[in-house]
Amino acid sequence: QLSPAALSDFNPVTIETSPGRIYEGASADLCLVDPEARWTIDQQALLGKSKNTPFGGWEAKGRVLMTLCGGRVTHDSL
Repeated sequence: QLSPAALSDFNPVTIETSPGRIYEGASADLCLVDPEARWTIDQQALLGKSKNTPFGGWEAKGRVLMTLCGGRVTHDSL
């Protein structure tokens, strides 16, 4: 997982987004997902400001492993 400081200069409003194509030289906007990963939802581990969820303690299937936005890694749980 990236530290908040790693993205201190990242502003998703001003990044250049790709037109939905993957090719050499394009800024990457990708999401790597493991559809078979099983995990338990932990309210305290949520990254948002609010920890409220009706799903705390539930087992979930499928998990985002990494996201890239504008060519920058914005989430990495590998």
